[in-house]
Amino acid sequence: MSKIQVLGKKIENTKIILEKMISDIEGRLEISTDFLIKVRLHDLRKSFDKQLNRKTFDWEVGNTSAQNEIDIIHEDSFEKCSSHPKDDFSRILKHEISHIYINKIAERKMIPMWLNEGLSMYLADQIVQYRDKGLYIENDYLSKISTEYGWSKYSNYSAYAYSCLFVDFLTKKYSLNKIIELLKKLNLNYSRNTFDKLFVSIFGKSLEDIEKNFIETLE
Repeated sequence: MSKIQVLGKKIENTKIILEKMISDIEGRLEISTDFLIKVRLHDLRKSFDKQLNRKTFDWEVGNTSAQNEIDIIHEDSFEKCSSHPKDDFSRILKHEISHIYINKIAERKMIPMWLNEGLSMYLADQIVQYRDKGLYIENDYLSKISTEYGWSKYSNYSAYAYSCLFVDFLTKKYSLNKIIELLKKLNLNYSRNTFDKLFVSIFGKSLEDIEKNFIETLE
């Protein structure tokens, strides 16, 4: 299991939570590692902004770097420093940890944003927040939120919820192992045509066709 270093105040409880989260994620993704994960707990938004070197939005409470470092608002400060309730802390922390493991499996190759965010939310059990709620639906939506540009453009249009629910749909219909296989076979850079061919080779159908099946379950 990965090594853990936690920086900040009241870190012992966070360490215990992290160990359980990492054990669960490694078990579900069938991966065993021993790298170091560093977590910095920030009591104040000012400290969080300083570490990220930018002014963050009220809804931003966690960030994961390419160096396996997580910055997150301290659980005790969640409600005071963000638009999130305190109960969101554990799931968001697990979401950030999931990003680290997803990137490890993909070996730092370009992961479509919907897959990276959706799988992180799935592993963090954040799907409970979005079941039975209205979604923004648009034809070929997943391809539109595959790149950072597209994600930024549509992030306020149910991108997180849509991605999370679609990944959950994929795991139930095809299995989590299929998604792991997809991550392992990604190309260094993302292009729609190349990704679509890879997706068909693993799932037997195009992303567009499976997305249509997914939308039918929402109606």
